[in-house]
Amino acid sequence: MLRQRLQFQRRYLIDFNKWEIFVNDDSTRTFMSLEVVEGGLAQIRKQIQAVDEVYKLHNLPEFYKDPRPHISITWALGDIRDTLKRMVEEEMKKYKVGSSSRQKCIFTSKFTGILCKIGNKMHEICKFQEE
Repeated sequence: MLRQRLQFQRRYLIDFNKWEIFVNDDSTRTFMSLEVVEGGLAQIRKQIQAVDEVYKLHNLPEFYKDPRPHISITWALGDIRDTLKRMVEEEMKKYKVGSSSRQKCIFTSKFTGILCKIGNKMHEICKFQEE
């Protein structure tokens, strides 16, 4: 069912524009991440919505009320968000150029498909061939 909902996906670019610090629900790990705040965000949200619709059909909880798509670069044990936020802010000050309020893209990736890992098995939901 999930494959059917996501089979018409098109290739697009994902821009990771913002450094962000996340802590898991039980505060045992802190993650330094790159968040998607512009390019590709609308497409990712549509994909999450499609997954949520399938989840609801199976009486499963939705993903997150307000999803924040990101990739985690590194993690540490415990809740050290304040320390990491200060470090990121200090580093970003070094690289600020001009007074532009718009954040430059840190990293761009091409969306080429969706894989779902359950246990040790990988399931290909949708995939595009490289051009």
